[in-house]
Amino acid sequence: YNFAIIKNVESLLERVTANSTNKEMNRVIQEFAEIEMFEENVKDVARVIYERAINDEKLCLFYADLCKAKMNTEIIANNGTSIIHRELTQLTEGMFYDNSTSNGTHRNEKKMRRLGNVIFLGNLYNVAFFTHKTIH
Repeated sequence: YNFAIIKNVESLLERVTANSTNKEMNRVIQEFAEIEMFEENVKDVARVIYERAINDEKLCLFYADLCKAKMNTEIIANNGTSIIHRELTQLTEGMFYDNSTSNGTHRNEKKMRRLGNVIFLGNLYNVAFFTHKTIH
């Protein structure tokens, strides 16, 4: 397990803001797609990206593009399989099955996370990360 990869990915993602140009974003996407990771690292990286995406609507499409690029790289390297696709499928689906109840601030926070999840799902679908069948 390599914690340096997680730190590398986090520092790479920190380079992108809502004011970043498409050229800067594309450079980060390309660098990210080229990072070689073990399965355990991909799981952690998927969680980092997911949390960022559902909490930042302005960069949600960027995160979707990032995931799509990584998925394409994995599919080529792994004979048609993608760990990041599997992990993000589980994370996004899990939000719909979380029926825990809370009140006050926690309820509002949960609603915002669910809304962020739906927005991220829509962006993943729009960049062809998820198929129509997966969404329905």
